[in-house]
Amino acid sequence: MNAAVLIREGVNGYMSCVKNLTDRDPANWVAAGCPLPTMMGIERRKGKDKPVIVKHLVELDGEMFKAY
Repeated sequence: MNAAVLIREGVNGYMSCVKNLTDRDPANWVAAGCPLPTMMGIERRKGKDKPVIVKHLVELDGEMFKAY
């Protein structure tokens, strides 16, 4: 429903977020839109700063990957 409201309002470039979902009372849930560029890195490309998805290598022998 939160994503539908963002679409209806013409907001683009946002991810739908709902906080406090572990709280059993829905009155305490907080619906929001999180701008995607704030979650991205900034790189200079062709003389202009652009938001980009930062590449990361996954350590297949690492503890976090094994736990996953």
